[in-house]
Amino acid sequence: MRQLFTALIAAAVAANTFAQSPLRTPFNGQPLGGSGGNIYFDISVNTTVTVTGLDLNINQTANALGAIHVWTCPGTFVGHETNQAFWTEVSTGTATSRGLGLPTPIGIAPFVLPPGSYGMAFQTLGFFAHAYTTGTGTNQTFANNEVSVHCGDSSNFPFAVLNPGPWVVNMNLYYSLGEHYGHGCYDSRRSFYEFFSSGFDLGGSATTTNSMLLHYTGSSYVVTAGSNAFFTPASANLHDQTSMTLTLPFSLPYPGGTTTRIVMDYRGVLSPVAGNSYLTRPEVQAALSGQPRWMPCWRDINPFFGGTNFDIDPAGGIAYCSWINVPNFQGAIPNTFQVAFFSNGDVEYRWRGMDPGGETLVGWTPGLGALDPGNRDISTTLPFVLQAIDRLATTIELDARPAIGTAPNLVLGSFPVGSTIAAAVLSFVRHDPGIDLAGLGMPGCSQYVGLDAVTMLPVGGASASLPLPIPNLQALVGLHVFAQGAVLAPGQNALGVVSSRGLQLVIGP
Repeated sequence: MRQLFTALIAAAVAANTFAQSPLRTPFNGQPLGGSGGNIYFDISVNTTVTVTGLDLNINQTANALGAIHVWTCPGTFVGHETNQAFWTEVSTGTATSRGLGLPTPIGIAPFVLPPGSYGMAFQTLGFFAHAYTTGTGTNQTFANNEVSVHCGDSSNFPFAVLNPGPWVVNMNLYYSLGEHYGHGCYDSRRSFYEFFSSGFDLGGSATTTNSMLLHYTGSSYVVTAGSNAFFTPASANLHDQTSMTLTLPFSLPYPGGTTTRIVMDYRGVLSPVAGNSYLTRPEVQAALSGQPRWMPCWRDINPFFGGTNFDIDPAGGIAYCSWINVPNFQGAIPNTFQVAFFSNGDVEYRWRGMDPGGETLVGWTPGLGALDPGNRDISTTLPFVLQAIDRLATTIELDARPAIGTAPNLVLGSFPVGSTIAAAVLSFVRHDPGIDLAGLGMPGCSQYVGLDAVTMLPVGGASASLPLPIPNLQALVGLHVFAQGAVLAPGQNALGVVSSRGLQLVIGP
């Protein structure tokens, strides 16, 4: 075993081979798809890949909002296009259209495809529809060393009657090699949110308040339990059925800027600047990619009933935006909630009686491409601290398919500033869940592999790489190898070391 690892981690100059992500098809399609429709194709993968991103040709003008659901089925889509029960939804994502003929990035959640063949379908939602290319028999197959696709069919409704075809999906499919597990340390996130599909649990009652305080630190927020106070509005009903720009009596600091105006959107969202667009239903990726916004209760609510109010505290140091007895569009239970803006930058979300049903997004984001912090159970994780910057935890990737007779690079990245030396660890042992390293002075970090072979690497900027020469031995095909990285990063914890998540590699032919 050690002799094999000696071969795998023999030091050499970094190889010039790279994963061929993304797999690209043309973006010359016509606006033929219907909103809510599907585009189908077959995909084969030669080695385990994690699909990390997607661009599509969207049949909409620029700045239209919509969403994509990604489905897979075993083998092939052919013969299963109208049988939704045969399919599994593996990811969803939202986006703002770049316009016909231009790649629209879709913020999908990553998913893993082991080696094999699959049918795949992209379903549009919201205002999105597909643009796709007519298949001629000579333009329907696209391939690289790791992935190949064969196109395909379409339908104007999901898993319904097919359009006469064939049709070619217009996409860029981004992926990384291998399968990640566990988590690296340390993520740094400026945003937080909780998405409720139902069962909203932050409400008070008709006469009592539950609240949450976003305490401004000068660069970010510390989020804690609030005062449970509630200001009874004295202003006239705004009858806010779209959005209104309201003038504050002070300059409000917030992470990323200051403002003297608040844009109050009837959907339960507030922003320090104009320019946000909103889907009726809440969408995480739309929030992270848009302008900054406070989200006390982004849901599909009906402002034709109840009231919306804007009030200034008599002392002039607090402004209140309130929704009073506003029901969901699909329901009759009134929602009452409020946001208090303090002149020192603090922001307090306050909830009274709330309909527990309906999709709801609660949180804060500075937007503009903020990294996704993941869904948080707010009621069980208070208090927590947001960071002033977005940074990924230390990463580990492979830059080419791990096949016998090749030398892909193991690439470590996203190092903290001041990192000095890195280590790559390879093993035949997988620890999942990982071994907690808090006892070594690395709280929040875990060991995900055995310590069979460790190689020290010089750091070049925020990354380091190690070539992995794989012997040209047929007996190695199918072998599972596990990898993890670490870097000396003074000041990040007591030990001054941070680590990546784990990476599983499967040696291929």
